[in-house]
Amino acid sequence: VVDIALMGGVDSPLLQMIGVLGVTIVFYFPDHWQSVAVTPLVVAGLTALQIAVGTPIEDPLNVIVALLVALILPVSSVAMVSIEINNRLRSVIDPLTGCLNRNAFRDRIEVLEAQMAVTGEPIGVVILDIDHFKRVNDQHGHAAGDAVLTEVAYQLRKALRSYETVCRLGGEEFVILLPGASAAVAAEIAEQVRLIIEGTVVEGIKVTISCGAASAGGDDVSIRSVLADADLALYEAKAGGRNQTRIHTPDTESRSPSGR
Repeated sequence: VVDIALMGGVDSPLLQMIGVLGVTIVFYFPDHWQSVAVTPLVVAGLTALQIAVGTPIEDPLNVIVALLVALILPVSSVAMVSIEINNRLRSVIDPLTGCLNRNAFRDRIEVLEAQMAVTGEPIGVVILDIDHFKRVNDQHGHAAGDAVLTEVAYQLRKALRSYETVCRLGGEEFVILLPGASAAVAAEIAEQVRLIIEGTVVEGIKVTISCGAASAGGDDVSIRSVLADADLALYEAKAGGRNQTRIHTPDTESRSPSGR
């Protein structure tokens, strides 16, 4: 802007470059449409200043073109930035529940396995399933089913700490990754979540979940094997009547958490 003012004001050949300033501002503040107005205001301000000091404007068309450039470039940039942000979010976030999706889940597994190889700490896994979800869709409609999914996801995210990851695997199935958690701790967290959901009513629908918990650690342990153990425990919970938590360890059969 200073260079433009020193090289002839609004008659400067650099005036058209003012659109670059607008694009730069938009990239820093993509969520604020006010950023689009910055560069047209700069052009208008320079024009008003030049008129105020009595300097004639040799080419008014130059000002008009600069105003158009200063407006069109930032507006188009806002659209492009918004599309890029939305595409990135869709690649990792499930749009209905706001939880991480399968793609992000796979990436998270790779990161945690690398951490386990270094630290040797265990990883706890909880797989949970909304009970009789097909019945909800059949009897109440898919809109009610979506409301149930959204509420369950909200309660899960609210109950967990920031480093405890919840992902929607698909349908009515979710998985929770618990770095550093033993099988007993994973089962305790699963049971806490189950009790929270048990007290939830969505559009008159009483919601319950079944949970399977497992854990393993060491530099040679695959999280996918822990997921298989948790899935087996989930199967036992559903076969045992649903609305319960089962815990699985490789050397024992699936069982309810101790003391429950």
